[in-house]
Amino acid sequence: MKRPGLLKNMTELSAALGVSTTFIKRMKYAGFEMPGGVSTEAWALRWLKDHPHFRQKDYLRPPLNGSVQCGA
Repeated sequence: MKRPGLLKNMTELSAALGVSTTFIKRMKYAGFEMPGGVSTEAWALRWLKDHPHFRQKDYLRPPLNGSVQCGA
């Protein structure tokens, strides 16, 4: 049974969205917050909608100083 409102870890979230865990990790590098290491599908989809220019290739590693990188 699919329950989209539940909190999911990175692996569960990637499966629910049909993307890789690497994609979710790079969303985090770009500023997507997962408090306690969890999120919902709705939060992730909202973040992607609010960041239409997000490309995972622009975020290959975590920010060096803890700040969010500026994507091209």
